[in-house]
Amino acid sequence: VLFPTRDSSYCVKITNDHGCDSTSNVLSVIVNPIYKDTIIESICNGDSYTFHGKDYTQDTIHTDTLQTINSCDSLVTLVLTILPTYDDTTVTEICQEEVYPFSGTNYNQTGIYTHRLKTTAGCDSIVTLNLTVNPIYRDTTFIEICQGELYTFRGKDYDQTGIYTDSLKTVSCNCDSIKTLHLIVNPTYKDTIFAEICQGEAYQSWN
Repeated sequence: VLFPTRDSSYCVKITNDHGCDSTSNVLSVIVNPIYKDTIIESICNGDSYTFHGKDYTQDTIHTDTLQTINSCDSLVTLVLTILPTYDDTTVTEICQEEVYPFSGTNYNQTGIYTHRLKTTAGCDSIVTLNLTVNPIYRDTTFIEICQGELYTFRGKDYDQTGIYTDSLKTVSCNCDSIKTLHLIVNPTYKDTIFAEICQGEAYQSWN
């Protein structure tokens, strides 16, 4: 039995009807090739890849056996890689008058902001910012007292005209809040009047 591996011509001895060897017939053998092919592909998560009539959506190594036009088996292998996409949400808080940089943009208002980006492999990815802007408070108190009195503000006693400020932290996000006291201390007056009247007259003050 002959197993040719390439196109060959073989001389075959044939015995004729009289028992004599004959080499008049030559057998020509053609060896048809078989093929082994590998297809390496990658797609983004959520996409599909069609291979020989079938859709693939996951990492795959799949081999199909085909027939060449000469009816020889050929093997085709698909190596498919699924590239990741990202759907990421950032939840954060800032204080009023601050800004939060996100995907190249500065935000200073409460809201939900979404950006669609491309990975280095060209796949769509979605990033979302859920931003809360907490208020800061500015409270001003105007007070007048008389000289010799005290006014208590934020745990301290004041007895001089002036503007006094105290910074606090809010419960939310530790934001600064400012309380201001405008205090006016009004003077009191002590005056001595020396007057003389005659007997029988009455004294009338100027007040």
